[in-house]
Amino acid sequence: MASTFMVISTDRDSIMKYAQLVALLLVLLPVSAVAGQPMATYTVEFESTWSAATHPMGFPSNPHFSGLIGSTHNSDAVFWATGSVASLGIKNMAETGSKSALTGEVNEAINAGNADKVLSGGGIGNSPGSQRLTFKMSPDYPAVTLVSMLAPSPDWFVGVRGLILYNTGSWVDTMVVELFVYDAGTDSGSSYTSANNATIPQEPIARIEEAPFLVDGVVKSVGTFTFTLQDVSHEATGFFRASGKEIVNGSGDPVVIKGVGLGGWLVPEGYMLKIHAPDGGSPTSIRRQIADLIGEDDADVFFEKYRANHVDEKDIAQIAEWGYDHIRLPFHYNLFFDPDTETFLESGFDLLNRFLEWCRTYNVHVILDMHAAPGAQNDGPISDSDGTARLWTEPVPYQDWTVRIWEEFARRYKDEKLIIGYDLINEPVTPSGVDAFDLRDLYIRLAEAIRAIDTNHILFIEGNFYATDFGVLEMPFDDNMVYAFHKYWNPPDVGTIGYLLRLRDDTNVPLWLGETGENSNPWFHGVVKLMDEHNIGWNWWTHKQIESTVSPLSAPFAPGYEAVLDYWRDPNNHPRPTVAEARAGLFAMAEGLDLDSCVVKPGVLAALFNPDFGTLRIPHRELTIPGTINAADYDIGNHGVTYFDTGVMATSGTPGGGNNGGQYRNDGVDIERSEDPEGYRYNVGWMERLEWLTYSVTVEETAEYDIDLRVASLTGGGRLKLFLNGESIGQDIMVGATGGWQNWESRVLNAVPLPAGNHILRIVVADAGGNLNRMRFTKVGPVASEEEPEAPVAPILLGTYPNPFNDAVRIVFDSPTPVQARLELFDMLGRRVHETAEKAYTTGQHTVTVQAKLAAGTYLFRLYLTDGNSEHVFSRPVILAR
Repeated sequence: MASTFMVISTDRDSIMKYAQLVALLLVLLPVSAVAGQPMATYTVEFESTWSAATHPMGFPSNPHFSGLIGSTHNSDAVFWATGSVASLGIKNMAETGSKSALTGEVNEAINAGNADKVLSGGGIGNSPGSQRLTFKMSPDYPAVTLVSMLAPSPDWFVGVRGLILYNTGSWVDTMVVELFVYDAGTDSGSSYTSANNATIPQEPIARIEEAPFLVDGVVKSVGTFTFTLQDVSHEATGFFRASGKEIVNGSGDPVVIKGVGLGGWLVPEGYMLKIHAPDGGSPTSIRRQIADLIGEDDADVFFEKYRANHVDEKDIAQIAEWGYDHIRLPFHYNLFFDPDTETFLESGFDLLNRFLEWCRTYNVHVILDMHAAPGAQNDGPISDSDGTARLWTEPVPYQDWTVRIWEEFARRYKDEKLIIGYDLINEPVTPSGVDAFDLRDLYIRLAEAIRAIDTNHILFIEGNFYATDFGVLEMPFDDNMVYAFHKYWNPPDVGTIGYLLRLRDDTNVPLWLGETGENSNPWFHGVVKLMDEHNIGWNWWTHKQIESTVSPLSAPFAPGYEAVLDYWRDPNNHPRPTVAEARAGLFAMAEGLDLDSCVVKPGVLAALFNPDFGTLRIPHRELTIPGTINAADYDIGNHGVTYFDTGVMATSGTPGGGNNGGQYRNDGVDIERSEDPEGYRYNVGWMERLEWLTYSVTVEETAEYDIDLRVASLTGGGRLKLFLNGESIGQDIMVGATGGWQNWESRVLNAVPLPAGNHILRIVVADAGGNLNRMRFTKVGPVASEEEPEAPVAPILLGTYPNPFNDAVRIVFDSPTPVQARLELFDMLGRRVHETAEKAYTTGQHTVTVQAKLAAGTYLFRLYLTDGNSEHVFSRPVILAR
């Protein structure tokens, strides 16, 4: 049951009346009546109307809201209230948008039995705008609290507290809440961009009823929360299901799944292996070419090595550690079905069962994807086609075989809860002369065949024309289906998915981005952000390639493999390798696919999983002065945060990204292989005017340094400028013609004074016309200030020990004034993994000790010291060696 539509305002009188109603309901409502009710799924639509038109006084240039954070709970849990002092969680949320402390407070209430779930969702990146969050509610926890920081601001936020959505045995159908702005009472700033000014002691939380929210004598709201009942769920089944517009997990909770595809493992693709074959490198042609060089028996041995090294149990462990929650497994139908004998192959199912056990060990779910269907579902090499999509032109026997194969999967795996569902046909394309309704007819036939055996698993339905066109599929034909679309080489904006959002709204069927990638990190981050904003799960393509910048793992280019590729590419101008040479090169390639031989691309993973990628800078490597800084080792982060480049992504409809050189990293920065005998193996090139790069550096000693920059230019005319913490250092570096883009020379800045400490080094292209390889800093002498040191006027970081550490690391600082200190610890993907509560320290030297249950690896700490006037931030890498 559901009650009627309700609208409430957060003005003072309405709040009091609503609170009295809630209190009465909680007293009168029998516990037994509540406990017997089923779970409800709600969607809250956060719509911001806050703009210069509605609130003109001092309106900021970058209006936004932080991510939503809150809880479902009972009447005993109170996370904030007007007239009460803000908790640390509310303080941090209102001042910085941080969720960590408030999440901890919710978890404490959960442990005490007073709360059910942490609610966490995205924010609004630019106001006006909207954001949506879906969550489950139990009648035992009928109230919801949800807040978001209004930013920029000193400590202002919006939200609801203790909002009751269940009463007298029924769920509220729709409730709209006007959002007014509250002051957390922790910062005394009076305008959006006021400097930090801690309120000591804290004041009670209060609604702001003055400027800038008092407009023409009226306090104006900045938006609304609209809570809408989506579904009253059945008991949890243990299987993932489609529930209205959402995918829910085995417990019935809405989820936004985030996975990766194992492209190239069971369906080899030429481009991943750097094969440029006449037919584009289909699995059949790859096999044929290899057998031609080394014979059928050795080809069998090669593919055994290839499969064993491409994906092993340790790959699944790594995938889970990165944060992926599911794997899309592309398979070739002939791994499981022999078309000559029309029988099933146990060897294929044995391999699949072994893979499923690896996934079970690391709690990674699976979506089975028929990537190459009988007869080929399109005319390209990705479906192992001979040039004709015979699945459509010759439905007998190919469609019959497709049905039989899925029936066999259903029979074997109908009770397997690790499997989310079946991606029935990858990227279908009905050819000219074939009615597009043939695609719908085959899907319906497959659904009916599977449902006769398996009623548990989701059916993922890809659109026509490479999973982009759902015109003939707009009438759902199964009650547990999801529309699966693919997205490549177009802008990461809502305009590109608007037709899909309408499809979801019109059909009440969930969406899933089943394949995407092959672009730059800024594009990756934009797509992930877009999907998160619209509650759409995604699966990235793909986890491993040879010499790749776009996948999390890059396998090496094996010795001897180039000769094989040269022959395949142009047999008229390259000699055929001997059997021994071809065997050595191919087997080395297969061995190089092993995880331990691959290089992890941290920028790719940060773009996918670090929600602060768009604003946070983290080091790509630990860089110290004196020492060498390679130009290509700029910090990890988004365009405009750690670098600026004139072209950062491909949106033209063809493969590619922002890196013109295609080497080393996957950002907009153009990086190529370097021939500098005195430099790094990669250099930054194609440098345009006003482009820049930043580096987090540690200067070990205040001194004067010579800076040797390796530069090259065919044309000359280049000019570079160096900045430290925004201040220019040294003279401009002039780049004259060196005789070629790979003819390298040194340009030296002499006796440049640099202060000790952690700094941001920036190099700016003042005029185009040069390539940059590296910068070498050599100490040449002290600066005058070293002879007569002055007393410190600001806090300083004294050291970090032990580093590497096993159980605890100590961060030592000295402050000339009393300070408030807090510390955050980040992993190398930029995810916050530990945070200390703020604590007061007196004048003098102090130690902050960090003990955290973390995996071995490199982490970055940030120490924040606030002295009442300003905040001082120190950061340094630390290594946990356990």
